[in-house]
Amino acid sequence: MKILLATGVYPPRIGGPARQVHDLAVALKDSNIEVAILTFGDKSGVEESDGIRVYYIKDKFKLFKLWRKYAGIKKMLKRIHGEFKPDVIHSNSVRFLAYWVGAYARKNKIPSLTKYAGDFVYEKINQNSLVVADVENVFRQNTKARILTIIEKKILNKFDFVWAQSNYQKNILVGHLGVKPEKIITMPNYINIKPRISRDKEPSDNTEEGAIQSKRKIILSTSRFVPWKNLEAQVFVAKKLRELTTTPFFLYLVGGGNAEILGRISRLIKENSLINEIKILPQVSPLEIGKIFEQADVYLSTSLYEPFGIVFVEAMAAGLPIVALGTCSVPEIIKDGHVGFVVKRGPNYIDYLAERLKVVIENEDIYEYFARNSLKEAEKYDLKSNVGKFVDLYKKMIHV
Repeated sequence: MKILLATGVYPPRIGGPARQVHDLAVALKDSNIEVAILTFGDKSGVEESDGIRVYYIKDKFKLFKLWRKYAGIKKMLKRIHGEFKPDVIHSNSVRFLAYWVGAYARKNKIPSLTKYAGDFVYEKINQNSLVVADVENVFRQNTKARILTIIEKKILNKFDFVWAQSNYQKNILVGHLGVKPEKIITMPNYINIKPRISRDKEPSDNTEEGAIQSKRKIILSTSRFVPWKNLEAQVFVAKKLRELTTTPFFLYLVGGGNAEILGRISRLIKENSLINEIKILPQVSPLEIGKIFEQADVYLSTSLYEPFGIVFVEAMAAGLPIVALGTCSVPEIIKDGHVGFVVKRGPNYIDYLAERLKVVIENEDIYEYFARNSLKEAEKYDLKSNVGKFVDLYKKMIHV
């Protein structure tokens, strides 16, 4: 059985989706499944990485970018058809690459699956600023949204099956994007779960600017700096927490993306005199982010849109209690009072998030209870233990 995984990002480029597709490819290879990757890169070509053939399509052009990217996809798919001859095509998102990959699969009658990783319409409409907070309200928001919804439906219709990572996503697909329930595979995200080395922090000399400082409780947030992540709210959560507790803490905001959001957060930190409580770290590689998770004490999320949230699994795998805003699929993944606290969105949610953080960082027994449960809960999402589900799914697709 030969599986072609199509993804917009793949190592050496960093990011959660890149790492996840890589880990799935390796897990499939270790299960004696032939795997190839189709992705974008700095130049076109084919490389061997971890025993996996990677087909790179150049995506950096000064002129006629869209047309040249399309030409590159078409050329590479033709090469893959001749060299690899996939039995199943698995796309990792509903985006530009997915459309052409889905069209290729449909034309050549190859069974296909696409992951509904994040909503195309919602992320496009909110790309530069938060226009609409709730994904349920975005599809008819304006003319642009309605046009994008038509495009998203066309992409989804190219595939035989759609992978929803939560019941929340399944409801969006059925209720707003017209996907038939029988086409939907509901299955959570899986990642490589590595046991946390130790939750006992080594003393830090704090000589390097931005280094994790172990003398304080570390509250961690990792995400793209995009409008729906609602990162400005975290500044006010930290401000409220400083009023509530005498326990010293740091809030680490790790990520990258929208420069305007970064500037806005930086200004809010200064205006609220939180320079000694909040540190911004740039987006880092999966290896480096793993080290940061290991040194943290609690994970914080204020996101307004979470289709699944791989970071929650990463946090649980590191034995971290989680305090999160209960939007979208969050209550499905984080059981309130089990691995942390889930706060409903409402007028006073910032105060409630700060109060829950206070409970976690001040009460060792509660902290340890959540930490133990997090480690146990993370095991459910271990990729190595669940790779057989993908193998069975691919076999089912071939024989439908």
